[in-house]
Amino acid sequence: MVHYRAAAEQDFAPAQAALGQAYFDGAGVARNQQTAFNWFWESAVQGNGPGQHWTGHIYRLRRQFDQALKWIRKAAEQGVASAQNSMVKIYGYEMGGMTGSNLEAAKWAERAARQGDVIGFENLAYFYAQGLGVPKNMETARHYFGLALAKNELKAINGDPEAQVALGNLYGGWAADLGDDGDTMKWYLHAASRGHVISQVSLGSLFMSMYTKSNIRRAKDTYLNSTLYWWRKAAEWGDGYVVSNLMMYPYLVEPRTGSDQPIGRAELQFQKELFSLMKMLADAGNEEAQIYLAIYYRDGYDQIVSKDSQMAVFWLSRAADRGNREASRLMGEIEIE
Repeated sequence: MVHYRAAAEQDFAPAQAALGQAYFDGAGVARNQQTAFNWFWESAVQGNGPGQHWTGHIYRLRRQFDQALKWIRKAAEQGVASAQNSMVKIYGYEMGGMTGSNLEAAKWAERAARQGDVIGFENLAYFYAQGLGVPKNMETARHYFGLALAKNELKAINGDPEAQVALGNLYGGWAADLGDDGDTMKWYLHAASRGHVISQVSLGSLFMSMYTKSNIRRAKDTYLNSTLYWWRKAAEWGDGYVVSNLMMYPYLVEPRTGSDQPIGRAELQFQKELFSLMKMLADAGNEEAQIYLAIYYRDGYDQIVSKDSQMAVFWLSRAADRGNREASRLMGEIEIE
């Protein structure tokens, strides 16, 4: 870290990007998104591709989408595969409210795939399977799906947790109808048991999916407990990926004050645990968690927390002090009671 800092302070762009990554991940230093952004920016303006991609990524987290697209595109045009995959997300999946363009998304997926990038293979397989931006062609979809599997399986067998998660995602997601049902749970468990945060969250989500599909009360309780177990494991690392995942289940976590819908005992305990996990992440400095916790207090949440505008402002101010514009906007809308 000392060597990275010395080189970064001498305006060596790759070192600035690496130092930004360390601050963003909390690797060897205290996690600090603003400091990470400052170093990414210094690298980006010198034309460093990874620095440009990360600059765009943080702009995206801050919901400044024009700036996000500008910097991610710069990196993608330099051939940074991760940035090309981000362009696929922006144009293909309409993230951030931007207008989707399947033709543009398929173009960037193909550019990433040409470099042998496994996510590029996965994305291109998906586009051919669905006929998005390219003519529907299941044979071509299976070809790229096979390339993605081959790359991931070799790494997964050798213990790479990222590849194990990728296999779980492929086998359990849209690609299951390409003819190989695989073993989603097995690969998620391999990685989650080794402490891989994203796989822990994904495994929790898999149990949540099983909960929603089951009509057996005892099974549903078991699935909820398993979801909590793995999400709690991930939250212990203070990882913001957990927060994003919780937001995918609004029917379980949205404020319910005044709702006539009854809440089962297991569901109520689940919601209390979600609140505790969110507070753990907020205390650790995660801005998304701080904002979501503020929303709990702003709106009230039956049997979990009462409305408290002062507490809502408290948590929003913590996020706003770190430069989060969404927190500042929400804070301006709250009337102190």
